[in-house]
Amino acid sequence: SGALRTSYSRSIAPRATGDITLTYRLAEGSTRYGTLDDRMRIVVDGIPSETLLSTYAIAVDNFDNTDDISAPRVEVSKKIIKFGEVNCDNSIYKDDFEIKNVGQTPLIVRCTEVSGDAVSCDIARNVAIAPGGSVSVVVRLNTRHIDPDAPYVARITLITNDPIKPMQVIRISALPE
Repeated sequence: SGALRTSYSRSIAPRATGDITLTYRLAEGSTRYGTLDDRMRIVVDGIPSETLLSTYAIAVDNFDNTDDISAPRVEVSKKIIKFGEVNCDNSIYKDDFEIKNVGQTPLIVRCTEVSGDAVSCDIARNVAIAPGGSVSVVVRLNTRHIDPDAPYVARITLITNDPIKPMQVIRISALPE
């Protein structure tokens, strides 16, 4: 990701333990939102470990100076979209969900991430939703990218400026016929 910083002791006595501190840090004013994912190997006496160390974080706004009372509040109409049985013949299936701002200041959808190649959605980055307003998001499932012999599962991750729930996950499922 380029945002991960590590600190650790360069040398540890025999039979002793050491700590590794991992920190994700983005520059002030960064517009990077969403998944930060890194993998690394620990090297001991010049020999890389066979085990990978994986880290995962979600970049959201800094809410330290946010007034929780007047903040935006996200509400998503569906947490699960079940396409049910689908034909794996390059068909496109559609469904939708609604993002509503039940807070008192504009809700901004900072980032949308979709797992898997079969799912897409039509919301742009940095869409602002006025207090009391909502946006409908169309979700498309392209069966060309689905294994016809296994159930399909994916997710859509929304990152917003809601300080209480900045990350929302909508699960997607389909059963190939």
